[in-house]
Amino acid sequence: MLYAARFACLIALFLMGRLASAQLAIPMPGSPEQAVQYANSAVDDPLAPDATDKRQAAFKYLENDHNVGVLLCSDVVHELNDGPKTKASREVFFQYAASAGTAIYANPSLAKDMAGQNLAGITAALHVYQQFVSQDKTVHIKFMDKAEAAQQQDKLPEFIAKHCK
Repeated sequence: MLYAARFACLIALFLMGRLASAQLAIPMPGSPEQAVQYANSAVDDPLAPDATDKRQAAFKYLENDHNVGVLLCSDVVHELNDGPKTKASREVFFQYAASAGTAIYANPSLAKDMAGQNLAGITAALHVYQQFVSQDKTVHIKFMDKAEAAQQQDKLPEFIAKHCK
């Protein structure tokens, strides 16, 4: 089951990586620390003109780093890719994947902790999602609405654990 989940996540990451293959307006990160910086910067100011490029650059760095294994939950990947494909949904997915992966660089103890990686990714993605919603009240991603409700009840770790079996 775990291998099937990893395979499904690899397929989704591969497909999303193809979407991220456009030329970026910023240089690729040269180190894990710079990838973390890019991902965090995109969370700090999610609507900044360079936020999309920073998310995608951090994601691409992870895609090319064969020394780190990002353990995205297949249920979460599916939920985030279910529904209309919009700029907000694409940005939220990239932030989730980039932040889940760069969390390993910032905290190596997360290397084998699927729930911890996904908690980091969803926490960052929630901030990005909330900024898109505050800009446009018509933006909604069902899974992120549920994650936000869980966060407001201080139950986000349990919510993530439920989706990362």
